[in-house]
Amino acid sequence: RGGRAECQVAIRINQDSDGDGLPDLREIDGYIDDNGTRTLLPGADPLHKDIYVKIDYMGGEHSHEPDSAALDSVFDAFQRVPNAMLKIPNPDGQDGITLHCIIGDAITHEDEFGSSQGQVFSWKLVTDRKRVSLGGAASLSYHYCLFIHNGPRKNCPDEPRALCRDDANGTCPAGGLSGFGDLVVS
Repeated sequence: RGGRAECQVAIRINQDSDGDGLPDLREIDGYIDDNGTRTLLPGADPLHKDIYVKIDYMGGEHSHEPDSAALDSVFDAFQRVPNAMLKIPNPDGQDGITLHCIIGDAITHEDEFGSSQGQVFSWKLVTDRKRVSLGGAASLSYHYCLFIHNGPRKNCPDEPRALCRDDANGTCPAGGLSGFGDLVVS
């Protein structure tokens, strides 16, 4: 009677319903890129896990562009992950993780890419390449992968075929990446 009704609304900006590391609002509305343009994440679903990867590769006469059949196998493997095995199950109840890959730029072919100090790989060239390829805003949504010929061989007698780095702590722990990390495949 003559009183005033009040309503409080709470908006969770960083809510991530499916636990894929992408806030729901970014999956629905995209993000503002470095040029001030709204960029959508194609096929994103806030109720089903999505992983976005930008892949660059060494080009030229001896190209390291990923083979589409091999990528299809990777896509299929991600799609077959049982929902019950996921730490945070997909809220839509469906199996799998949707992998979205963009084949990006061919970079100049080099016999060896990067350098090392002792047996520790230096990530400077990868970080610089990622910055050029993704820009700042996209790196909040996309992982970065670079297919190369060879990593540095000096002082690394047991060079791995793949090197990865977690942006959160600079290494690739046995449990996998916890943030938006980088992968270099040779």
